[in-house]
Amino acid sequence: MDLAVVGLLVIVGTAGWSWWADRRIRRRWAEAAEVLGLLLDGRALQMVGEVDGCRVDVHAPEGRRGPTPHIRVWPREPLPPSLGLGPEGALRSVLRVMGGGDFETGDSAFDAAVYVQGDPALLLAVASPANRRAIMRFVAEGGVVDGGELRRPMSASGDVVAGVRSLLRMARLLSGVEVVAGLAARVARDPQPGVRRAALSQLVSRWPDEAATAEALAAAGKGRDPALRLLAGRYLRGEAGVAVLRGLLMEDGPAGDEALAVLIERLDAGAVAPLLVEALDGPHAAGAAAALGRLGRREAAAA
Repeated sequence: MDLAVVGLLVIVGTAGWSWWADRRIRRRWAEAAEVLGLLLDGRALQMVGEVDGCRVDVHAPEGRRGPTPHIRVWPREPLPPSLGLGPEGALRSVLRVMGGGDFETGDSAFDAAVYVQGDPALLLAVASPANRRAIMRFVAEGGVVDGGELRRPMSASGDVVAGVRSLLRMARLLSGVEVVAGLAARVARDPQPGVRRAALSQLVSRWPDEAATAEALAAAGKGRDPALRLLAGRYLRGEAGVAVLRGLLMEDGPAGDEALAVLIERLDAGAVAPLLVEALDGPHAAGAAAALGRLGRREAAAA
């Protein structure tokens, strides 16, 4: 067969395949627009409108390998423009333009996978264990939260309806958060000690007079994590705080050393001396003896 004929057949076949693929994509987009209730511009491969109160824009600019759809969603309740989520490392420079830096939630797996910027209290309030897993999946699929919008790419043949709905779920997850209640829930129930500590730190530093903060402090003071109990002991007032710190004095570990320092700083000599004498029988006897010596107490010499 003549080479010119072969070339012509290849060109015609390629054009026919492209035409068929384009028609198939446009038909799927028309079906998706109808399901979602969006207005479709078939020529530009773009659908816009509102779904569940969120503004949605799905656009497929033509690239070297055909149209590559991008989905963008703006939640009904606007997100803080400084809030940023994305894959750790890959989009850090993009998100950092908004200001702030990558803060850590205390969940090592989450912190290794997700770059976070913005208000730590908001993210910690949102970040229940289930939500952390959802956010990790979202960024693993290329999802980004940036400048008040959520967006993600997808393949040209991908399921547009599923892609839009996944962004809508993430928008609901991030919107309308009761920050103080969410932080208190992290302190009370989160399985990660680091998350509990980070959430309690936010509560006591920013909402010290809230009832939820008092309840979170009381619960933290009775927990198993020495570092969390130390934090609670620092901020619990009166005898409640002293009781927590006193308990740490009788346990081995660095939290007991810090509890000793806090008690010495907080209490006058008459109140702290009996606690130091009691601590002479515990793992922090050396520090207690030294403190008694500075107070001029005879128990120090005996120790």
